[in-house]
Amino acid sequence: MPLDFTRLPEGLQWRLIVHELAHQWQGNAIRLGAWQDIWLNEGFASYAEMLANEAFPTLGGHSPQQIRAGWEANLRRSSRATPLAYPLPHEMFSLESYDKGAWVLHMLRVELDDLAFFEALRAYIAAFSDDTVTTLAFFQFMERHSGRDLTSFRAQWLEQPGLPRATLYWQPEPGGVALRLCSDNPNQRYTATLPLQFSDATGRTQALPMPLDWLSNGATIQQDFSYPLNIIPAQLVVDPGEQLLEAIRAERVEALPNCSG
Repeated sequence: MPLDFTRLPEGLQWRLIVHELAHQWQGNAIRLGAWQDIWLNEGFASYAEMLANEAFPTLGGHSPQQIRAGWEANLRRSSRATPLAYPLPHEMFSLESYDKGAWVLHMLRVELDDLAFFEALRAYIAAFSDDTVTTLAFFQFMERHSGRDLTSFRAQWLEQPGLPRATLYWQPEPGGVALRLCSDNPNQRYTATLPLQFSDATGRTQALPMPLDWLSNGATIQQDFSYPLNIIPAQLVVDPGEQLLEAIRAERVEALPNCSG
């Protein structure tokens, strides 16, 4: 074993071993139809690291939620301007292939639910072993097996760059809360559910799923929401379980501002 590897923290050694072992399935048994589909290899292997930590939480050093938060932090800092499915030659092994690829698989798992996702993955590995695969072929297979239309999912996470970026302003009101989402994603479409968790001064919490549906044509867009609450909100946490890849910042205000400034 290389000396540099043995000097790594045990948790990182564990994740690297899992990552490389996962390539026996996606990368070796299932090969890429084109190098632009590299996210399938590296995204699967990275997601396997997180799955291993789910199964053996004491070995990896971080919880699955912490791993996803780390991937998300990396992607929030990224300046890559090309979609995950269409990397430039020098971008094929950029962090998007690893971290965003893994996030895409996790969000697909959330979209389908655990049972449907893992059943489809087992069938996918059996169907494509000793063969090649492309991004389109992977999603077509997942659609056939799950019975779900994943066209919009694929378009927003693989065929446009980046991730949803916005500020979520919120204001307590009698019996509930008012919110205004100001997006700054130019020329992008996102449709998803954003989990929110409000807490009051005593620590009681209330969860809310907030639907996102924005189409931005080169300008900031605005979405308004109003929800009843059983608590008086003092704090808001966006996506506390790390189920959606996003860069959405929550800010409490006395009055909801105009998104255009």
